[in-house]
Amino acid sequence: MDALNIKIKGIRIKKGLKQEEVAEKIGMTQSNYARLESGKSDFKYERLAQIANVFELSVGALIDYDGLQGLPEDGKFYYTELQKKIKENEKLENQLRGCTENANTEFHEFFGDNEKLKTELKELKKKQKDIEYEINKEKQLRIEEVRNTKENYERLLEAKEKLIDEKERTIRTLEKLIDKS
Repeated sequence: MDALNIKIKGIRIKKGLKQEEVAEKIGMTQSNYARLESGKSDFKYERLAQIANVFELSVGALIDYDGLQGLPEDGKFYYTELQKKIKENEKLENQLRGCTENANTEFHEFFGDNEKLKTELKELKKKQKDIEYEINKEKQLRIEEVRNTKENYERLLEAKEKLIDEKERTIRTLEKLIDKS
């Protein structure tokens, strides 16, 4: 597999990628990636699969690359990628369906509750009007009582003043009688 490192370097160069870019995409440092390309480190299958993925090739196409023709069009890689995308799409559609169903349920629950709240609000407004009516009625009674009390007080004051006037007249009359005697 010594030639594999040369194939990988050739593909990377033909793809116009730098060692740093490939290393970053597969989650390793540039110096470690350089060791792979120079043949100083061996390839593990997982790492080889990651590199093939960066180059948009299957591991088989990467190993079979002979460097004489242009970069291979790897139908298997694209088919596999397409299958992955289809599965991702199906997952997203299911999630969207679930979200839509939840949203519909929440919408109906909200507006169902909203109708209930509207009914309760109408009942509360009616109770409020009844209470306001009772309060106004009680207020009018209190005002009438105060008015009656005030009138009674004024009559009592008037009667008191009359009594005082009458007593004063009686006192003057008595004083006149005493002065005459």
